[in-house]
Amino acid sequence: MADGDTQKAKPRAPEGMAGLAKGLAIIELFQETHDAVTVSSAAQAVGISRASARRCMMTLMDLGFLAKNGSRFSPTPRMLRLGASYAASTPLPQLAQHYLEAARNELHESVSLSILEDGYSVFVARAEVERLVSMVVRIGSRLPAYASATGRVLLSALSDSELDHYLDGIEPKALTSRTITETGHLRDVIKAVRTDRVAISDQELEEGMLSIAIPVTDPEGKVVAAMSLSASSARVPTERMLKEMLPGLRMHADALSRAL
Repeated sequence: MADGDTQKAKPRAPEGMAGLAKGLAIIELFQETHDAVTVSSAAQAVGISRASARRCMMTLMDLGFLAKNGSRFSPTPRMLRLGASYAASTPLPQLAQHYLEAARNELHESVSLSILEDGYSVFVARAEVERLVSMVVRIGSRLPAYASATGRVLLSALSDSELDHYLDGIEPKALTSRTITETGHLRDVIKAVRTDRVAISDQELEEGMLSIAIPVTDPEGKVVAAMSLSASSARVPTERMLKEMLPGLRMHADALSRAL
């Protein structure tokens, strides 16, 4: 990927299928961006030629994964099935769903579960409220770990050397006016999560969206996922979320941890 918040591309094995790799990169782009994209913008973001991007996107459209409106392409519901297949076949999302729904029903806010993958927080399970909270979060969404509450929880489980390696390999960009982009500051924030066992993202990913996240651990105490709650910052201020909602979220995350 060529985006500022992505890590440097990994070298591809000589026997790898270049066409497949380009197609998968295009698919991942639609998980990371939340607007319809053009062939030119996709080519630039993925780091391939415009001709290659067009071939990939036209093939995905022919297969029903993308729809075209003028010069812009957007994902179809079929694209969601790619992430749903993981959730349906992996024990953690299946097991977590009951606890996410219980937390949502008690707290009346959307609750999600995420794992860390290649420097991103990837949402693998979710229990939503009926009101619209965010266009950013859905199953399969990939959020830059440095700017998301879930990502900071997951990054806090890394060793100091692993965290330094992650921070050295990214170029944080401001997603909103509140996004922390200075790596020294990010390092301090992430390390504080180790002690506090809670992370906050206050409009750093999306204007008007406030999120908190806490760790989910395995029987050895290793952080395997992050459970998060998101709400409108205008409707739920930070103080209320921490005082009234954090204890309930922690109770359900701890219950999930005991069930692993």
